[in-house]
Amino acid sequence: MLNVHQLVCRRGLTTLFDNLDLNLNPGEMIYLKGANGAGKTTLLRTIAGLSTQEAGTVLWDGVNIQSIREEFTSKIIFIGHAPAVKDDLTVAENLITSLQLSGTHTTDDAITHALSEVGLEKRRSIPTRALSQGQKKRLDLARLWTEYRPLWLLD
Repeated sequence: MLNVHQLVCRRGLTTLFDNLDLNLNPGEMIYLKGANGAGKTTLLRTIAGLSTQEAGTVLWDGVNIQSIREEFTSKIIFIGHAPAVKDDLTVAENLITSLQLSGTHTTDDAITHALSEVGLEKRRSIPTRALSQGQKKRLDLARLWTEYRPLWLLD
């Protein structure tokens, strides 16, 4: 499914990773652990096609993601460090908007279920600005219950 071959990434004079190989099959998970600045976010962003590598390839089902960018991005969920929410929207409106932007059609029951799974069902109608940072992160994670995407990249 996902193959990373001989990936090299540098930031300035620092080599973050060199000749990195990685294979991920359906149902498998990789947990990245390392010090701040070690390149974990860079690796995830590179796999997602959001950052470029100096060398190497990222393959999805044997095809370079650069040649199938739109198809590949429809297969992944990327959740970065900062919550991807708009403070002026309600909790439910944020989730609905995120789904609409990704082309996912949903139902009110699915929204309710997703918010329940992350413990935000009682906060459904409040502005997101009233949430803690942790609750905003959980709102981001609610997408996992509403969108089927075979690859999750969670930073």
